[in-house]
Amino acid sequence: LPYYAECVHKGYAGVYQYDASAQVWYQLGDIIRNASHTYDNLFGRSVHMTADGNRVAIVDTHFDGNQGYYELWDYNSSTNSWGLADYSWGHKDNSYWGNKGSALSGVGNIFAAGNQHTADYKILYRYYNGTSWSGLIQVGQSYSYAPSFNYDGTRISFINSTVLRVYERPHAFSTSWSQIFAVSVPEMGGDSEQQNTAL
Repeated sequence: LPYYAECVHKGYAGVYQYDASAQVWYQLGDIIRNASHTYDNLFGRSVHMTADGNRVAIVDTHFDGNQGYYELWDYNSSTNSWGLADYSWGHKDNSYWGNKGSALSGVGNIFAAGNQHTADYKILYRYYNGTSWSGLIQVGQSYSYAPSFNYDGTRISFINSTVLRVYERPHAFSTSWSQIFAVSVPEMGGDSEQQNTAL
């Protein structure tokens, strides 16, 4: 399920699915546009999809005073449409939430983004607790970026300065993370916007 996105003035995203029998690609639902800010945005700067393709997270790193912003959209196959499931701003102006990488777990139960505010880079996340989405929560140390989740969202990798770290939580509803791996990689001391991790 590929996507496309445009990030100039009016960002948007679209999702396509491949029909193997007909050997054609067709669009799922309508084009997804920013539900809260319909002009002059970078909506679509980053796009993430769950393993089943039924949930997408779309990031606008410069939304509303450069706080950063994301929206979570769910696909309804009965109506062939996308519905807004969650959204959040960054925690302060000029934080550019999402400018330092972002991630969605394979099952779509947790979203995280790197937060750039002066030199105090943080990874802030929201998770689904079974009934609703949490507020913004920090994971890891300051000056961290480039998050990535495993399938069920119980592990997160990220870069902390020049150290690659992996944290783990005991279950999907927990906010208690502990470090299970770390390795120093001095070569990662360059441009943090060009670095990524993967689980």
